Amino acid sequence: MRSIFLKQIAIIVPFATILWLSFNLEAVLGSPRRRGFDCKDASIRQPYLADTINTRTLYLLGLYLPLICIILNELLFSRISNQQRSAPGLKGYLVDLYLAAMPFFCGFASERFIKNLLKLTVGRLRPHSYTLCQPISLEGLTCNELPENSPFMLEYTCTGTMHLSSSIYKSFPSGHSSLSFYGLIYLALYLRGCSRHIKGDPGFMATIYRPSAILVQLLCLCGPAMVAISRVFDFKHFWSDILAGALLGSIVALAFFRYSEENSKEVKRILENNFEENAEKSIRETLKDPEAGITSFMQNNKQQQPECCITMHGVEEFSL
Repeated sequence: MRSIFLKQIAIIVPFATILWLSFNLEAVLGSPRRRGFDCKDASIRQPYLADTINTRTLYLLGLYLPLICIILNELLFSRISNQQRSAPGLKGYLVDLYLAAMPFFCGFASERFIKNLLKLTVGRLRPHSYTLCQPISLEGLTCNELPENSPFMLEYTCTGTMHLSSSIYKSFPSGHSSLSFYGLIYLALYLRGCSRHIKGDPGFMATIYRPSAILVQLLCLCGPAMVAISRVFDFKHFWSDILAGALLGSIVALAFFRYSEENSKEVKRILENNFEENAEKSIRETLKDPEAGITSFMQNNKQQQPECCITMHGVEEFSL
């Protein structure tokens, strides 16, 4: 048990650090790379529009909705599932919830860190960059006043009243696309895994849960696609930014879902081995003192197995 705790701490601490860095990356690394303006590039002269999907809605779709679904799904199966849980009662629910939610948060930290690191290092101009910045060269010339044979403005000052600090240099990759694909693809993979591996009432699983899970998975594929497309129509990103964000979010979701499965199997295997070791120890004690052995077994394993399992492996075996 101690080894499980130490290993999980060793996982949580680095990813908590990564999450903190992802929110403070610009303060640590400085402003994003400052690109020059090509005054003949019409692609960066698009109008500035309000977000169709604002930041609050984005986090609702990409972070809070998947987390709520995971919490409710684990609660549902703690009530109706016939499969053996990590432990009985509330403790078992919390352990299984942790095993499902912890990798999701680690993936969120990784997705956000990689995304923001790319935004700062690439520094690609957004489609509405010229509209917001209205650049003027060090010589006091606007784009319209530059010579035709030298339309590029490397050193400049933004004079636009709508200038939004460094955001105009953060087009690649699309943050909306990346987070929405990460959260909803992870949720789709999670529900698919539950449908395949969790055993419950056959009627409920066949008629209610699996069809509902398939519907939610389809919505999880449509949701991030709609978010991504809205960023193009809002002139916030180019198509290549959208595709890069979708690819980043999907890869991180797949990687951390695979890790979630492996970590869950390992933790449950250690818990089972610990239960078996306690059972063997209790059997040896029972041979010396039957009453004390049974009492010791029940005390050692009351938090690890349901009572029916304790009875089956403990009392019935001792009665032989």
